[in-house]
Amino acid sequence: MMPTVAERLETASRHLSQNRPDAAEAIYRDILQAEPRDAEATAGLGGVLLRRGLVEEAYEVLGRATSLDPKNAEAYRNLAIVYRARNELDHARTCLEAALALVPERVDILLSLGEVLLGLGAPDESRKLIEKAHGLDPDSVPVLIALGGLHTVRGDYPKAISCYGRAVSLAPDGPEGHANLAMLYGMTGRPKEALEHAERAVLNEPLNPTYVAVLAGALEGTGDIERGLALVNRALVMHPQAVALRCRLATLELAAGRPDQALSGIARTLKERRQDSTVLETMTQILHRAGRPEQALSAARELARHVPDSSQAARIERNALLMLGRYDEVWPTRAPAPCEGARILVRLDDALPVLETVALLRAVALGRSKGAEIRVLAPSFLGSLAASVVSPSQKTGDPEDGKAWLDTADTVPLVQLPSRLGLTEADLLGADRYLAPSAAKAARWRQALEGMPRPWIGFTWAPHRPGPRVEEVRDLLAGTGGTAVSLVWDQNRAQLSFFPAAIDGGVHIRALDDLVAVVSVLDAVIGVDGLPLHVAGAMGIPGLAVVAERQDWYWRSDEQGRALWYPSVVTVGRAPGEGWEVCSAAAGAALAHMMAGAVAAAGE
Repeated sequence: MMPTVAERLETASRHLSQNRPDAAEAIYRDILQAEPRDAEATAGLGGVLLRRGLVEEAYEVLGRATSLDPKNAEAYRNLAIVYRARNELDHARTCLEAALALVPERVDILLSLGEVLLGLGAPDESRKLIEKAHGLDPDSVPVLIALGGLHTVRGDYPKAISCYGRAVSLAPDGPEGHANLAMLYGMTGRPKEALEHAERAVLNEPLNPTYVAVLAGALEGTGDIERGLALVNRALVMHPQAVALRCRLATLELAAGRPDQALSGIARTLKERRQDSTVLETMTQILHRAGRPEQALSAARELARHVPDSSQAARIERNALLMLGRYDEVWPTRAPAPCEGARILVRLDDALPVLETVALLRAVALGRSKGAEIRVLAPSFLGSLAASVVSPSQKTGDPEDGKAWLDTADTVPLVQLPSRLGLTEADLLGADRYLAPSAAKAARWRQALEGMPRPWIGFTWAPHRPGPRVEEVRDLLAGTGGTAVSLVWDQNRAQLSFFPAAIDGGVHIRALDDLVAVVSVLDAVIGVDGLPLHVAGAMGIPGLAVVAERQDWYWRSDEQGRALWYPSVVTVGRAPGEGWEVCSAAAGAALAHMMAGAVAAAGE
C-alpha cells in the first residue's frame, strides 16, 4: 500500500527533527509534484528553504503557503523571518500579527513581534509583548535574552546584565547570552569580563560572523587591535557581506590610527546598504570618534531620520553642535522664566553619559544661585554626586511637604535644564565652582595626606595602549617631587603594582562623594578622560587631561589648550590610535607649567 500524504508529511517532520532537511525537502517536493496546492507541504518546503538560507526562494514559496492556508501560523512566522532578512519590517509585523491572532500565547511569536516592533520604533508595544512572553515562560533563554535587549535599549544596563547572566546560567553553551554580556560589559567599562564572554561566544559558535565581530570589539576594548583586525579579515573571507564584520573592521581601522581608511570602508558599505541603520550608526560613531564634528552632525541627523528614538544620534548631534560652538541650537535662547521661587525637579537620565552629567550639573548650581529651588532625582550611582552640587540659596523644605512640593514643581531632564533656566553660553562657561565636598570627608583625606611631600597629585591612567599606562604616568610624575595618589577604584587598580610608590586612594572610594572629597584636597589631577578630571574641573582644581582631539564637547579648548568648560584643566589632544609617545613630551611640558603655576600661587 502506497504511503498516504499524511504519512509523508509526518515522515518529513521527523527528518526535520533529526536535522535531515535534505530528506524532508525531497518528500515535500514529491508531494507537491502530485498535489501542487497542498498547503502543508508548501509551508514545509518554505521552512526548509529558509533553513538552508535560500531567502528569495523561501519568500515565494511561503507567500504561496499563506494564501493556500491563511490559518497556518508557522507559515506566517517563517515568512516574517524572510521579511526581516529583507529589512521589510512593516511586512514582518503584519505576518507576525496574523500568526499571533491564531496562537496568542506562543512565546516565540511574541518575541519575534516584540523585536520587530522595537526595530520599528515602538518600544512600549514591544515591551508589553516581551513581558507577556516572560510571564508565560520566565526561564526561557530566548525570552531572557529578548528582555535583556529591551532593558539595553532603555539604558537599564544592570537589569540587562542580570537577564543575560541568568540566560548564561541556564544555557552555559549558548553563545547569544555570552555575546550580549560581552557587548554590555564593553559598554560599561569592564573590558576583561567583555573579552571572557566574547571568547566563550566564539568558542561555542566559531564561524558565526556576528560573534566574531563581538570578539573583535572586545579585543579593541583591551587594546589588542592587531588580533582583532586579523580575526575580522579572516572571517570576511568566508562572509564578505556580513555587516557586523564590515562595521567592526571600520572601528578597528580607526583605533589603529587609520581614520581615512576606516571611513572609506564604512562609506562603501553604506552605499550598498543605504537603509541599514546599523551601518549608518557605525558611520556616525566613527565620524564622532575621528573628531570630525561637521560630518558627524550630518550623519547623526540622517541617523535620527532613520531611527527617530536613537539615543546615539541625539548624543552625537548635541556633541557636534557644542564642539562647533552652536550653543543656541542645543539650548535655544528664549526669554527666561522668573527663577526666584521656581520649583524644579531635575531628572538625571540613565541614558545621558555620566561625564556629560557631571559637566551639566553646573546648570543646577546656576539655577540655585538665581533663586530657583531645585531638587535632583538621580539613580543611586549618581545620588551622592548630585548631593555635592553647591546650594547657595537652596531651601531644605519640610519633609512632610514633599508631595505638595512635587505637585507644584516642573520636572526637567538635566540636558534641558539650561533652556528651562534661560542660561546663555556666557552663563554656562562662566560658572563658578559647582561641586563641594563633605567637610568631614575632606578633613579625613587632608589629615591622611598631612606630612607627605607636596604637591599632592591625583592621577588616572589607561589600562592598555595607546595609553598613557600606569608606568607611563609614573615616569611623567617622577620629577614633581610630590605625592602621587591613585584615583582609580575599578578592576584596573591591580595595575598599581607598576607604581608601588603611589598611594592607592581608590581603595577608599566607595561612592562619588568620596571622589569629590579626595579631589578637593589635591593640588592637581592628571590622567585620561574620566570622572576624576571632571570633578577636578568642577571644583576649579588644576588638571591635565590627555584626551581625544575634537571628540568630546566638554574638552573643547582655546588656543592655549585650556578647556572652555573647565578652565582649570589643560588638555593634551591625541588623534585616534595615536600612541602615548607622540604626545608625552607635550604632556610633560604642560605638567611642568601647571606645577610652576601652582607653586607660584602657593607663594602669594
